[in-house]
Formats: sequence, C-alpha cells, structure tokens
Amino acid sequence: MKDIMIKKKPIKLYIWDTAGQERYRSIVATYFKGCHGILMVFDLSKQNSFKNIQDQWYDLCKTKADKAMILLIGNKNDL
Repeated sequence: MKDIMIKKKPIKLYIWDTAGQERYRSIVATYFKGCHGILMVFDLSKQNSFKNIQDQWYDLCKTKADKAMILLIGNKNDL
C-alpha cells in the first residue's frame, strides 16, 4: 500500500501480484472490491502468458470489477 497525491487529491494505491497463478483465482475477487484500475501484465516471450490473460483473467476482471479500467502491459521485451 502506498499513499500518493494526484492533483492535490489523496489516493491509496494497492498493488497485488498474483503472478497469474491458478491457486489465487479463488481469492482474487476480493482484491477487486472497490477497484478502479487493473494492470494485467504478460510475458512477451511466452505466448501462453498472453493466452492465459485472454482465456482466464480478463473475463474474471470484467465480471468482478466491471467499473475498473484495465491496462494490458507486455513485459520482457528485451528477451
């Protein structure tokens, strides 16, 4: 958790890293409560990483955090 100020407005920033692991799928919905934004990060060097977002995580995010903005980020461009 980190408290930040944006345009003189206090913001509580929480970052949860589930690493896309299936064992966190059952509890991840609790992370979405009151969520305004979601960063979905996938490994550019592994096609399966993107496929997992497409097949599993995106729909879960849209269902549980329907008002949240979702940002898709490709990681490991250097590999």
